[in-house]
Amino acid sequence: MQVLNSTDIVPNLTLRRLIHFWADSDLLCPRSLLRIVELAKSSEEGREYLANLEGFLPMMVRILKSSNEIEVVELVVTALDLILITKGVKDRLKNINFDDSFFSPFSFILQKGNLDARINTARVLKSLAEFDNDYRREIAEQNGLLSERRITESLLGNIHRTTS
Repeated sequence: MQVLNSTDIVPNLTLRRLIHFWADSDLLCPRSLLRIVELAKSSEEGREYLANLEGFLPMMVRILKSSNEIEVVELVVTALDLILITKGVKDRLKNINFDDSFFSPFSFILQKGNLDARINTARVLKSLAEFDNDYRREIAEQNGLLSERRITESLLGNIHRTTS
């Protein structure tokens, strides 16, 4: 019998196979993305596993660029928000081409998404802007993106002040 080093949730082989299957698939349903977000929320090991999974970041970017469903886009942004803090993720982002089609879903979420998704979006954009000057320039060039982000950050600040 094998002794577990930790009682934290660790992705089992079935989940790992599913993630690899999802990585090879162009179509992700919200239920599948929700499982990925739950894994990222569950533990640091879950976030590290996803962040280090070959092809995971490019797959998330591909879904973000191609989906018109707000629920799907919100879940992808939530997953990105959760794993961006993981060591090495920002270095792997350098290999991904961020163009207009990458940033336009962020504007969509900031305008029409739920509050949590808007907050996650503002954090992802802030993290990207702090990480790289090219990302900062690209975000600044996106029409309305900064003003929408400022509105969300202001909203977040008001919520924080009223709950304190």
